[in-house]
Amino acid sequence: MINQDRICCEAMGRQLNYVCDQHPDLIDCPDVVIRYFPHVDKFGFPIRDGGASSLDAHYCPWCGAKLPEPKRNQWFDTLENLGYGTPLTDEIPVEYRTDRWWRELGL
Repeated sequence: MINQDRICCEAMGRQLNYVCDQHPDLIDCPDVVIRYFPHVDKFGFPIRDGGASSLDAHYCPWCGAKLPEPKRNQWFDTLENLGYGTPLTDEIPVEYRTDRWWRELGL
């Protein structure tokens, strides 16, 4: 479940907390139109090409609220400074797979 401070409106909340009884992994669910990636504080529209790619969302498609700037660059920089050369495939500390790292840094 997504932290409430990232939900800008009721429609966004319904979408981000959606549970599909046919697709345990929501990346496979065609009913999901937006996803949230807490480790980099990013919202994205899924690209249906069989992978996990998404297009960055900068505004809520329902209420128009500005969404937070993704912390992707800070995530890579932080992990590189810790000695992880390829964080997408390296075993990285669990807090870097969640929003814990950037919340603790006050980002």
